[in-house]
Amino acid sequence: MKHNKTLDHFQARIFTGNRTAGEPETDFSGNGQQWQDYRTIKLPGFDGSQTLNLDDFWLEVFTHQSREVTAQLTGLETISKYSNTQQLKEPFTIVASLTYTREDE
Repeated sequence: MKHNKTLDHFQARIFTGNRTAGEPETDFSGNGQQWQDYRTIKLPGFDGSQTLNLDDFWLEVFTHQSREVTAQLTGLETISKYSNTQQLKEPFTIVASLTYTREDE
């Protein structure tokens, strides 16, 4: 008999740097396919907003199907000053709790 697991519920918190406790920068939660609404996250930045791409995080979630996942993210922000453009990078950590439903075949 083969067991397939489907994502049922997720709850995640995003922290600056390597922190995994305290007040998060942002948090989100959802059920099932709502994970697709959280493939990118925008946070306030130095000169606008930072973008965090969560595709690698979700790949790990679906590959390993762990109940707890902690992963490193990189926030990217493009700033322009005096016609010079720079890409700023800031480290973040995501801590997620996940539940799954099991389907037997």
